[in-house]
Amino acid sequence: MSFASQLKTSETASNPEWRQLLSKLLKIGIHEDQNADGTHPDGISTFDMTTLGENVPFFILEYKRILGEGGCDPSVLAGCSMRRAWIQVDMTIMRDRCCCPTLMIAGGGPWICVLGAVFTDKVIVQRLTEMMWIGLSSTSEDTRIHRFARVMMALRQNLPKLRDYYGKISATNILTFKEGFPHPRFYPYPTSFVEHGKLTHFDYLKMLENDPTCVTYLAKIRREEDKSSDINKLIVAKFVDRYGYDVHQFLATKYHSPQLRYYGPREVDDSLGNNTSPAPPTTASPGNLLNSPMNMVIMDYVKPHRRPADAHAQLEEILTDLHIEGYVFGDLREPNILFDKDGKVQLIDLNWAGR
Repeated sequence: MSFASQLKTSETASNPEWRQLLSKLLKIGIHEDQNADGTHPDGISTFDMTTLGENVPFFILEYKRILGEGGCDPSVLAGCSMRRAWIQVDMTIMRDRCCCPTLMIAGGGPWICVLGAVFTDKVIVQRLTEMMWIGLSSTSEDTRIHRFARVMMALRQNLPKLRDYYGKISATNILTFKEGFPHPRFYPYPTSFVEHGKLTHFDYLKMLENDPTCVTYLAKIRREEDKSSDINKLIVAKFVDRYGYDVHQFLATKYHSPQLRYYGPREVDDSLGNNTSPAPPTTASPGNLLNSPMNMVIMDYVKPHRRPADAHAQLEEILTDLHIEGYVFGDLREPNILFDKDGKVQLIDLNWAGR
């Protein structure tokens, strides 16, 4: 019998047979565990951190007989269950060391989705798949079934990696959490990039916008890795799924955008050492507008200064140059126009710039 048909015949996720089926599929132990407030998810998998005396909840399950049972969206309920599992008193040590990444399954009846969540100053949930239909149909749907199998296989392969992550965190000397001071748990995990064949590490200082959707951060290159007095130690790290790379390079050569230090994959292999830098990205969509998995942009930080008297004239000249080259900026708004200490226009936020 297929997984979908067995799932369909199970009455609820709290049914031991259903949990056993999912445990076998994902190759993890799934059990019920009650929180201090009396609540409990339909299923949970924990990793015993004996060195810290904590059981880390790395997988949460919220699955109902039908979507909407109990008057709640199961994908929302999964996020709430993740939060309850991580705010337990005995989770303080690990919670202060990292952002508590957790994988989750939510659904009801013949519908199921996979989610991921982290816990910074709040719980942030991302739906990694749509609600997938896994019931039996009267016609052949090999493509849909094959995709569902691939999703489950990806989840099964990544759960051990998540356990390994927590194992490394427990053995790593991480800064003690202090309220009001930057801590790694509040920032993205990439902390290095390759420039001119050199691997450079940096530390985050703060978000550059007071907005929960902010993906742009002020950072500082570690002093021991940057001894040149003519290099600006402050940088901006930004995470994008599209970027006007060519436009930024064009503007930077004319000193009308911050100097671009890196654009490419978020994860930089430390083994790169002094090898070559990643090649510039290639066009992935029409119009020279790069649209790809999340990438990292590193550029110099430009401290904003007062608007000069010739601001409009400068901006008109820059836009004319762009148009002559066949480029458009795409998002010309006041927040994206800065002025450096010499009163020179600096255009930023080139997500929508392209040919």
